Amino acid sequence: MAKKEFTEGPIYVAMTYFSWFVISNIYFLLLNILLIFFLLAIEVDLSNPTYYLMLFVAALPVAPSFTALLSVMGKLVREGDINLTKDYFKAYKENFRQAFSIGALFTVLIVLLLVDIRIIKASSLATFLLPIFYGCIFSILLIALYAFPIVSRFYLKTKDVLKLSAFYIIKRFKNTLLNIAGVAVVFIVAEYAPSIAFMLFASIIAYIIMFNGKGILEEIEEKIISNE
Repeated sequence: MAKKEFTEGPIYVAMTYFSWFVISNIYFLLLNILLIFFLLAIEVDLSNPTYYLMLFVAALPVAPSFTALLSVMGKLVREGDINLTKDYFKAYKENFRQAFSIGALFTVLIVLLLVDIRIIKASSLATFLLPIFYGCIFSILLIALYAFPIVSRFYLKTKDVLKLSAFYIIKRFKNTLLNIAGVAVVFIVAEYAPSIAFMLFASIIAYIIMFNGKGILEEIEEKIISNE
């Protein structure tokens, strides 16, 4: 009885969650070691096309590794318990192809938009297009905040994932704002406590997104069941 009370106590639960966040964040970082190396070792050179190509290649592993992180955090939100290593790498394997393809599409679009922005700034021509290009990048990131959670939970066609993502940005605008605010807060904290943020940032963002999107994913699940 005493053992059960201990394992259900707030301190034990808090330490368990903390360890899950740290370890899952480590898995995410290890799978993105190429991007970390690129950001730390390669000098920013926005005038060099090779820089954008290298950025594109380095960023490709982010989508499948973050989708796996969303999967385990989603399970944690729903069930309050996970088998971290098994659940993470199972989700990584199962969702890799679709998450990678969607991530590659988003990365290509963002890199092309960054190149266009660089060209416009360098030439000082058509500067009125800059807000449009920045808006496109922001829209892609918003779609990503819905697309990868959906991929982490359901087996749907990519076109359906993208349609649902765009739909829920507007339909659940409050959730969209909460996602933006949650991610922004994590990045602000990272400015003031980079060492702590480095240990937790990806897993915390994933948990916020899945906690905030719990109702949306349940709604999608109900629609899928009703259409079967």
